[in-house]
Amino acid sequence: MVCLHTDFMVDLLRLKREAWSTLESLRRDKLELSTTSVNICELFRGAFISKEVERTIQGLTAMIDSIKILDIDRKSCETFGRLSIELRKRGSPIADFDLLIASVALAHGESVLTRNRKHFEKIPGLVVDSW
Repeated sequence: MVCLHTDFMVDLLRLKREAWSTLESLRRDKLELSTTSVNICELFRGAFISKEVERTIQGLTAMIDSIKILDIDRKSCETFGRLSIELRKRGSPIADFDLLIASVALAHGESVLTRNRKHFEKIPGLVVDSW
């Protein structure tokens, strides 16, 4: 499975050709697509500040209804706590939302599809893909 990061989903909503091409490739490879509840929070925040709130929410709702939603569970929380301290000790902490997204993906054995390689590649054991 592939966990879609917020930046990828925003590009889909903005009808960016490169993102849609990547999505088609993932579908051809029959990969199950997911995202986390944290990503959905970020997306709704963006929808409510957009110029076309209702249209954006309709597109967002259609998108999230078509993929699996990974929730924060005990394993994700434990992973978050451990990684937070490890990264801090190494002197390379990342934003809590990104760390939580990575923790949920790791807990579910998924890679993350993002353009924010700088943050996500700091996470040991996380497979990071980009487009």
